[in-house]
Amino acid sequence: MMQSQEGMPLTANDIERRVRELLDAANLPALRGVCVEVKDDCLVLTGGVSTFYQKQLATELARRALGVC
Repeated sequence: MMQSQEGMPLTANDIERRVRELLDAANLPALRGVCVEVKDDCLVLTGGVSTFYQKQLATELARRALGVC
């Protein structure tokens, strides 16, 4: 389970919110349409984007929000 900077466990809602904030901050309209959901301890991104770059960017931003290298 992920932890916040304060050492508190993050809830599924916390994780979804963090990823959503990063996707919105990218300032690409296509990323605003990506749905973010935690299911069975997995982060799931769904929706459509126009380019492979946008797909990779959404994936990388999600990884960054989770602290994955």
